[in-house]
Formats: sequence, C-alpha cells, structure tokens
Amino acid sequence: MMASTADVAEQLHLEPGTDVYRIRVKQRTGVSVLSVTDSFFPAARFPNFPTFYTATRSTTESYKNFGINDYVRERTWVAARMPTVDEARMLEQPRSIPIVVSRKLDCDLESKPISYAITLWSADRVEFVIDGLG
Repeated sequence: MMASTADVAEQLHLEPGTDVYRIRVKQRTGVSVLSVTDSFFPAARFPNFPTFYTATRSTTESYKNFGINDYVRERTWVAARMPTVDEARMLEQPRSIPIVVSRKLDCDLESKPISYAITLWSADRVEFVIDGLG
C-alpha cells in the first residue's frame, strides 16, 4: 500500500495521498524485459486486493471478489519519450533507446474508476497494432 500521487489520485477520483495498492508486473520475452506495469487500485474500495491478485494472477478474477463481474476501458493514452535512469534500469536497456508509455483507466459499469495503470515499454522490442471496431 502507498499514498497516491497527484496523477494517480486524479485518475481514480481520490484525494492526493489516499491509500492505493500498487501492483508491479515485469513482462519478459525470452531474456529481454518487454514492459513494466504499475497498476493502482483504491485501497478503501478493494481491501486486501493484492491477496486476491496473488492467488489468481488476474485483475478480472480479483474484481469478482468485490462484486465486479464486468468493467470497461474508459481511456488509454500512449506517448513516446526517452527513459529516466530508473526506467532504463527497470527495462534493462540503455537510456539512449526511447520508451513507449501507455496509461489506462478502467471503470465499473457505473463509470466509477476502479484502476489506473502505467506501462513502460521498451520501444525497440514492441509493435502496436490498433484496429478499428468495425
């Protein structure tokens, strides 16, 4: 558990400093780190969320313990930039290689935010394909 930053609090409609759970997942492909994701969940709404996540390794399955059987992706942001020293270290890459930063906000079916996540991708290790809905 940690105190929410201003960005996390804003996205989750909380006061800055409100307790949130942060779950960090590092995804590898072979020996290379593909991405590092920090997902944030309001602690008051989801007591002991990390316990459920550890047991299932699934956010969707964990939500079911709190009566959330469906949810929607409210928004996704994607941007590219150069990594900080810490980000390059986490991704096990040089600072001279750009990263792609994706952020996502998920809401319950009443449009209340339930999670916010920031994923750092090593730009030379990924390709994004975005198709239309039709």
